[in-house]
Amino acid sequence: MFAFESPVVNNFLVSQILRIISTTKKYGGDIFEDEMESAFQSAGHKVQEFNPVPQGQGRLHKVPGYLKNLMTISSQAQDADYVLRAMNHVFFMDQSPKQIVVAYHYDTSFCHPLVKVHHYMTLRSLIGNKDKVAKLVVISRFWRDYFHELGFKNIETIYCGFDKNEFSADGQIVERLRLKINPGDKKIVYIGNSQKKKGADKAYEALKDRKDLVLITSGNKDVELPCLNLELNRKDYLAFLSLSDVVVTFSQFKEGWNRVAHEAMMMGVPVIGSGLGGMGELLSGGGQKIVTDSSVLGKSLDEVLMDREIGLRGKEFAESFTRERFDKSCLDLVQ
Repeated sequence: MFAFESPVVNNFLVSQILRIISTTKKYGGDIFEDEMESAFQSAGHKVQEFNPVPQGQGRLHKVPGYLKNLMTISSQAQDADYVLRAMNHVFFMDQSPKQIVVAYHYDTSFCHPLVKVHHYMTLRSLIGNKDKVAKLVVISRFWRDYFHELGFKNIETIYCGFDKNEFSADGQIVERLRLKINPGDKKIVYIGNSQKKKGADKAYEALKDRKDLVLITSGNKDVELPCLNLELNRKDYLAFLSLSDVVVTFSQFKEGWNRVAHEAMMMGVPVIGSGLGGMGELLSGGGQKIVTDSSVLGKSLDEVLMDREIGLRGKEFAESFTRERFDKSCLDLVQ
């Protein structure tokens, strides 16, 4: 059982929150939950983390220990006011303490078979226990509508928040990357992580014959493409975004939102994306280009390059998603 401190500090009612985590990898949903935790802690609330996933074992060998640990959450959280968990950890939920479930997105495309089974079972468990969920947090209208159709009523839409002061590029890093890429008079097109689920292979196939483009990927990859793949830290990544002429986010699964697209827009860089899942709200709201057919990517790219205002439209819209608004929305959950 976790020990929580006194619930009242200087007449401020402090909420005690047990957060269920499962990975050290930082995908979009994990970043979102990290930022929720930061918002709670910055306001003075107390957050304890618990990871129910046994470490250092294969997927199948982890299952018994994982389920056993999930069954202990209620006893560990008996002094907490809230349990914060992603929807893939909703087995064995109790109504008390109050359950806040983050449903970032649901799409098992491109998942490992065991992961597909796990995600399907967690969705069924979530639906079966919807009366035990105090708040179901989603991050876009698409997912709000999706879960509303499944019978959920207590849905809270909390959009990602960004600090616009972070989104500036270091000039020296930009020049170093320019020398590395050596585009000459060609346009730099970033097609995202070299992964099938992110559609980088489809974007590459659609644009590979263009002699006026340099196609770039970055980060982890599960498909080998004959183009430069950059390994970038955060400052390098932002500098690279600013250097790009267009960013293509051609995801082949229903995204929760799409942080790469949003961050490109924060830098004033035009975005072409598939618009699947919550990404559609982001791109349409920011006046960017939605393309679902890879055969017209080239034509769409030319249209975007001719549109001198598209980057400014995207930047203005993207900057409206402030950290202050995000933090307030999170704190409203525990008032």
